[in-house]
Amino acid sequence: MKLVDLHCDTPLEMYKRGYTFDCETLQASPAFTQNYDAYIQCAAIWSDYRLHGEEAYDIFQKAAKDFRKKAGDMLRTSGKELTTHGSAFILCVEDARILCGDIDRLFKLYLEGVRILTLVWKGHSSIGGAWDTDEGLTPFGRSVVEACFAVGIVPDISHGSWTLCSDVLRMAKEAGRPVIATHSNAYAVTHTSRNITDAIFREIAENGGVTGISLCPAHLTSGKNCSSSDVLRHIEHYISAAGDSAICLGCDFDGIDETPKDLYNISCMESFYEKAARRLGSSTADKIFFKNGFQFLKSNI
Repeated sequence: MKLVDLHCDTPLEMYKRGYTFDCETLQASPAFTQNYDAYIQCAAIWSDYRLHGEEAYDIFQKAAKDFRKKAGDMLRTSGKELTTHGSAFILCVEDARILCGDIDRLFKLYLEGVRILTLVWKGHSSIGGAWDTDEGLTPFGRSVVEACFAVGIVPDISHGSWTLCSDVLRMAKEAGRPVIATHSNAYAVTHTSRNITDAIFREIAENGGVTGISLCPAHLTSGKNCSSSDVLRHIEHYISAAGDSAICLGCDFDGIDETPKDLYNISCMESFYEKAARRLGSSTADKIFFKNGFQFLKSNI
């Protein structure tokens, strides 16, 4: 089994609960992947929107220090360090509001190992508008995206309003740099503004980026009894929209209260791979579960 997962919230949960890597309590506990031939996890520290930005930044500092200590030499800051064997982790931030209007703080995040930055999470911030607004990037948000391109942090447009997504994609095209949607499903399949349109997905792909499929039931189906079949519906739609070379998995484990009934933690991805391979073919399944994400991270981190 080889897996690249573009998004989980496990570092913050490990810090808050005092868990170690050998725990088997969290949805993406590293203990569940010890038998994987290769496992690359983009591990995010979420900025709680209920806290003041400075409070959230302080928690990031503590959680990042804790995660760096626990991950040790498995933490990667360059694509050159990634291989097709063993475990590796890439540190990410979810919600750039912790910059608190200070662009120098972005460079500090880079020095602390952050390589993917989810720009917004909910509502309006100094960066711009999230999925529950119609607002785009603010002037400060534009400077953050420009600085990400300059320093080597990949901007993540998941959680962004469609206007913000378009703003970032326009800047990315002008800069000749890709962006990522680490955990965003297809609006055409499930009508929630948290998902992205086919046009946004295609623009991400055309500019060299990738999109991860989230396992959040509310983003997968409007009905009940969500399962891996609903995940495959989104994958198949994305394939029909732009082929299979820009689709990954961004499970969002430890950031969602519920999961599809047969994908309750990351150990279930082995059986899901087998199901996907039967339905999509092993070549396409290999790309979605590992190759697409690996190539993107190898080239852009």
